[in-house]
Amino acid sequence: MATKCPDAFEHYQCEDYIMPAPIYMKLEGETNGKMSDKGLSPDSVGTLSKSAFEDTIQVQAFSMPIDRPVHETSGQPTGSAIHRGVEVVKFIDAASPLIFDSIGRGEQLKTVEFEFYRTAPTGTEELYYTIKLEHATLVSVEPYIPNVLDDSNHKQAHMERIKINYKKCTVEHPKVSKSGSWDYDNPNM
Repeated sequence: MATKCPDAFEHYQCEDYIMPAPIYMKLEGETNGKMSDKGLSPDSVGTLSKSAFEDTIQVQAFSMPIDRPVHETSGQPTGSAIHRGVEVVKFIDAASPLIFDSIGRGEQLKTVEFEFYRTAPTGTEELYYTIKLEHATLVSVEPYIPNVLDDSNHKQAHMERIKINYKKCTVEHPKVSKSGSWDYDNPNM
């Protein structure tokens, strides 16, 4: 008998519901260096720490919209792809002051790497997807705390939403040896 999917996935035929596994992010700036160092250490995030991923930032939500303009009637492309940046929701952590500083300086980021994990058949976490941004810049940060008087927020941590723009992106699925890339300076490569 199939397990009922959560409401958000009602339209899927689910046999088992798999909890989403986290994404880990690494940030390195030209001035601020390795901003993600100690990001998931006990001193940074308290009981939310993860020793195996101590020098990363745990991503709670991720969005990376990419659109290609098309003709309204024919559906044919009318221009180059538009990359709208990456938006991430993360804990307020050791990287937060450096992110704030980086935005103020307009600092160029040397590397931005996202590692996507999932549950392997063995029950352990396995890396299955990566995104690497180049010529990237942090363009916004919005720290927020859900309403602490609302009982439905009792499991929410102090969070921040950040946005990163980039000129080059490489995505890989190493488990199946597939990759793709995009470069603003050479969009049709």
